[in-house]
Amino acid sequence: MQEINKTRLLCPTVCCCPEISLKGNDFIIKDSYIFKKPRDFLKSKSNWVKELLSCSQCLGFWVGVGLSFIEFKFKGFSYELYFIPFAVSAFCWFFDSLLDMIQETWVYYKNIREKN
Repeated sequence: MQEINKTRLLCPTVCCCPEISLKGNDFIIKDSYIFKKPRDFLKSKSNWVKELLSCSQCLGFWVGVGLSFIEFKFKGFSYELYFIPFAVSAFCWFFDSLLDMIQETWVYYKNIREKN
């Protein structure tokens, strides 16, 4: 019988698809209503933080760095740890761009329907 990997149970962000859960973290930090007040406060204090919180790719990278740190604490050193921030950054950028494209398409067709 296979032994259960307890580190996977302890840390939900390191499930089988960490990029998906981290895109959720990226969305919650960057766009959600829950963090609107703290996000606006932090944006007013620093231009670097303002840019970080408005860029899905940048925020994805730093969220990936956080995941690399968690992976290091639970599993130890691995060369994969160097690639996680870049993979999460690319994943967040891709899905943010995809969602923007879907939203623009929806607005375009909504405007066409309203004109007719």
